[in-house]
Amino acid sequence: MLEHTRRLRLAFRDPAWIERLGWLRKSHFDDGSGLPPAPRAAEHAGDAAAWVATLFVALVGAWEIAGPFAAGHYTASTAMVTGGENMLRWHVLAPVPTYTAGPPGPADFYCHHPFGVFWTGAVFSALFGHHDWVCRLPAVLATTLMPRLIFGACRALYGPIAGGLAALAYVVVPITLAYANYLSLEVTTMFGMALATYGFARFFQTDRMRFGVLGVLGMLYAAACDWTGFFFDALVLAGLFFRGFVLGARFAPLRFEPFARVWAWAVVTVTALAVYHVAVIVKVEHVNELLRQGEFRTLGAEQPLAQVLAQRRYWLLLAFTPLVIVAGKVALPVFASRLLIRRREMELFPLSLLATAVGQYVVFKQGADIHFFWPQYFALYFAYSVGALVAAFENGLGWATARRSLVPRRALVGWIAGGVGLATVLAILPDGVRALVYARKTGGRFNERGSLIQPDFDKEAAFEAVAKTLPAGAVVGVSSGMKQSYWMDWVLRRPVRYVGLPRAESASVSTFALDSRFDTRGGMESLTREFSVQAIGPFLIANTTAGPAPVEGWSTVPRRLGGLQRWLTATTHDVYDVVKDPFWTWELRTHLNQTPNPPPAAAPASNEALRIAHNVAVSEHDDASAERLLSQLLSGVDRRAARQFSLGVELLGARLERGASLRLTLYFRTNAALPTDTEFKMFSRVTAPPALSLVPADELVWDVGMPFAMPTSLWRPGFVYSTITEILRRPGRERYDGAFYGTVAPTELDGRQAEALLTLD
Repeated sequence: MLEHTRRLRLAFRDPAWIERLGWLRKSHFDDGSGLPPAPRAAEHAGDAAAWVATLFVALVGAWEIAGPFAAGHYTASTAMVTGGENMLRWHVLAPVPTYTAGPPGPADFYCHHPFGVFWTGAVFSALFGHHDWVCRLPAVLATTLMPRLIFGACRALYGPIAGGLAALAYVVVPITLAYANYLSLEVTTMFGMALATYGFARFFQTDRMRFGVLGVLGMLYAAACDWTGFFFDALVLAGLFFRGFVLGARFAPLRFEPFARVWAWAVVTVTALAVYHVAVIVKVEHVNELLRQGEFRTLGAEQPLAQVLAQRRYWLLLAFTPLVIVAGKVALPVFASRLLIRRREMELFPLSLLATAVGQYVVFKQGADIHFFWPQYFALYFAYSVGALVAAFENGLGWATARRSLVPRRALVGWIAGGVGLATVLAILPDGVRALVYARKTGGRFNERGSLIQPDFDKEAAFEAVAKTLPAGAVVGVSSGMKQSYWMDWVLRRPVRYVGLPRAESASVSTFALDSRFDTRGGMESLTREFSVQAIGPFLIANTTAGPAPVEGWSTVPRRLGGLQRWLTATTHDVYDVVKDPFWTWELRTHLNQTPNPPPAAAPASNEALRIAHNVAVSEHDDASAERLLSQLLSGVDRRAARQFSLGVELLGARLERGASLRLTLYFRTNAALPTDTEFKMFSRVTAPPALSLVPADELVWDVGMPFAMPTSLWRPGFVYSTITEILRRPGRERYDGAFYGTVAPTELDGRQAEALLTLD
């Protein structure tokens, strides 16, 4: 990345680049001809608003652009670029979103969607190489250009102030900010739709073929990125057919020959693109898989819409806020009246966008139930809605004041309408910023319907460290508890497979990994008994080509970063370095009965090392040292969370550590061996929404606590154990509680279950 930065600096210092930029600025691709007249002040205000929107969303997209990928929806961006890399590597027509040991076979291809987003990944990968920021850069560029495209279209249709407010409206919608740097089908398809809308709006005003070509290219890119693009194109082209070839006399006059040429080129190229994709899908034998996927995505679509929307109510309010939803509904009759009564053919585009968004969201119920970003198309519709509503409000206000001679100057009417629109946009902004932070914390998953979220940045660091030691032909196996994700292929740059626990005589992979928090005691003991294992925190990574050896413990330590580096990589999460940890080595070998196991010679340098140092003292019956180390460990721990449980278990307290990641550590001790493995589950409730929010409090009870890294059936009397959870805050005041669960679980004895473990405002 430093080399690329150096090249960019040299390029911008080259006077030739300055001359080229000057030529581009003077080329006047869009010189404003054909636009409805507007006061100069309004032009400047609208253009300034659009540039503010552009700069703001560019900064949002660039925020953490170079950060590592971990679990969550965001990790799909790596699959897009991996698919592009494989297209270049294997010279294949269809994308393969994971690494393969050899040339891909039919089962390796991914044909659930058109290939445009993978082509985009291939281009950027070929230009810049294999970097985390390459996976985000296409989305950042597309999102950054969106306000200018929205402004261009709405300036042409509704005026400069309406256009500027439409651009601002798009970038304050929470779902826009949440996925500003997410290379997804929605972001790229919306870019194509916005480009098509701008191109055709200016084409109808000028008859210039440059705008017609731009509109056709936008249609092609939208269709290339998702099936929704084909649906949008079909609706628009069908509507334009009736406008130009059937009902032409009822609309404003147009030059028929340029219109027919552009329309025909759009039909031919979009159809050719569809035929190409069908041919490739047939060639790679994925027709049945595509149909099965479509059937799977539509599961439950027969449910009443009111019931479905009620189930998704909080997600919808969080993604859009009530203001956005109301504005979108109010705008529908405005668009319809402008199309049917005022004969404005360009209203076909936002109406087709709305129909596409509704179809995507309602028909493909299963997809909408599990993907927060599924309704993102409504954000673009809302932007056009703001433009139309501001124009309608301005026209209505102008008509009313003219009749009563209240406002002698027509220009003042536009500023009043713009002020109302700006106030509406600014009211949405606080919820948009909150949703942005919430999305980055959760990898774009938000509350995940109450399921436990593993941020996995420590796991990513562990895999990155292991990747440096793997041979080129390695195949990595993971247990089901590791929760395989696209980022694993991206980081390891090697094939990753779900496999069962390997045996020394019959290992099908060269490396195997399990997460001791989500696996069994038997799996942990078997793996460390039969192979050489490197334990990076709770992640046990075995070299299945080597014989057994005592386990080696390593820890993930938050990396210290400078201000700019932190902003570009790790503001909402810590990133980690992997370091050798003699304390973790000692604790693992002690509980797994492995030798040799000398006590750590170094002084403890972290809270976890201090905890294990206490356990070393207990094992050596050094009561004075154990008491002293326990006192040091509990310094800074909130003892109000302490409580007693049956089976001799005690919760000693809770430690909250604030950094890029917010970590909560709970410390437990037992005075007797536990009969079975049990789990301390932690859950949270939002008790009040944030101030100045249009979104109500989330009513969901959320599973938020991580299991123990050491199975509780291995616990030893007098030892202190911990469970460490990265807290992913929801907007508002949040209360955290917990209890033991399992076949034989400790129950609380001191009646403090009514008191929270932790409350965060």
